[in-house]
Amino acid sequence: MNIYYNFQLLLKKIKTYYYVNTEKKDKSENVYDEDRFLSLLYDKVIKNLIVVDKKVFFSTKINNNNKPNNLAQARVLLSLILLDNNNQNFYHRFYIDGLINYLLGEKTKDNLFNFNQKSWNKQDEGIATIWVLLALLESYSVNNSEKLFDEIIIITTAMHNKLYNQEKSLTHNLGDDYWCLNAVSTYAMFIARFLEKKYDKSFVSNLNYSIELCINNINEEGFFPYSEVRKGTYLLLYNPIVILTLEEALKSKYIKPSLKDEAIIKLDLVKKFIYAKQDNNGFFVEPEQVKFSRYIISNITSLIALKGFILPIEEKNILKNVRSYMVKNKLYLCKKESNEYFMGSLFEVNDVLITEVFFWYLYYKNLK
Repeated sequence: MNIYYNFQLLLKKIKTYYYVNTEKKDKSENVYDEDRFLSLLYDKVIKNLIVVDKKVFFSTKINNNNKPNNLAQARVLLSLILLDNNNQNFYHRFYIDGLINYLLGEKTKDNLFNFNQKSWNKQDEGIATIWVLLALLESYSVNNSEKLFDEIIIITTAMHNKLYNQEKSLTHNLGDDYWCLNAVSTYAMFIARFLEKKYDKSFVSNLNYSIELCINNINEEGFFPYSEVRKGTYLLLYNPIVILTLEEALKSKYIKPSLKDEAIIKLDLVKKFIYAKQDNNGFFVEPEQVKFSRYIISNITSLIALKGFILPIEEKNILKNVRSYMVKNKLYLCKKESNEYFMGSLFEVNDVLITEVFFWYLYYKNLK
């Protein structure tokens, strides 16, 4: 196993080194309008959908024993629901039903979901399971299938038995004993939405505790650390996700009023931290990432977190910046200060990250 692992790792490093050092960088001259941008993203997502019998899945290069990435499946399912928006599009409904069938067939023996990255890595069962649950719950809101809701209850029960820690809330991986705030906040959003469908007293307690855990761990610099053991990462990606998921959770009638008031004040402090990380052209610059400092997904999630906090003209400029990453029909993930767009070592997960860009852009468009 170690020989195979080391050989695969060496091949990956060689491939990445070659790509990074030979990649041709592009400059954005004409920014696509929104319709064209979304149309190109849509085409890139749809062409990767594979139909097998009554199942549909999004094919990804990153996989675990040939099983595609499950976070991408959840992202595509949520995107199709946002895109359909009760228009009853036949093809969208076909894909939605097929993705539901696929995901329900991908449960582990513990009724959880693996992230499905390389088999020698941890599988991020917490993140994969909570986002699949959110996608399934949104699907239930569309089709009202009681059979589907029964499955959601089974998976939710398994998640609490295997991944929920009374002190750390939802953990990122099976066996973790430390908090990871984007997992905790996303769990809070899911539980808030679940409680709208089915009341559970213990979930109310978990919901309030998870929100408290997040807002009590904002550090002295004014942002959410990634986890209890890892303080830095893509801060402008994960901090906005914590904000937007907490804001969704705070809509629940089961939140303690004093906690809601405190959370709103503290979230505004984090928004100020994010807002200050823009360059002179309005691109958000990751403070702890040198190579990928101007990362497209960080720019979209930051925009979502700041909606209503900034001026409409600022929102419009940030949206244009996001669309500038599409150059000659190719979606780039990173940008240099010199206005050159590139993939770098992220080229290996380009397909997964396209689903991220598509989902978060649609999420922003659907915000009230």
